[in-house]
Amino acid sequence: DGRVVPFARVLTGMGLFSDLGSESVWVFTPEAGVKFMANDRVGVQTSVGFPILMDDGESANGFRFFAGIVIRK
Repeated sequence: DGRVVPFARVLTGMGLFSDLGSESVWVFTPEAGVKFMANDRVGVQTSVGFPILMDDGESANGFRFFAGIVIRK
């Protein structure tokens, strides 16, 4: 009925890595989640992602959890 909508997305861009100082790195994040709509206008969305930070041939992996409110016009 459209009230539960699974999704997948890929986020990419530059990020700031500050482990040993400030350094810009490229970040690639595959992500999957689900949107639960209470009605046509309001719902909640959750997702998990696994950021991969890359710079000069080195990489680091992470974990991202997101939860938020959906409000449609």
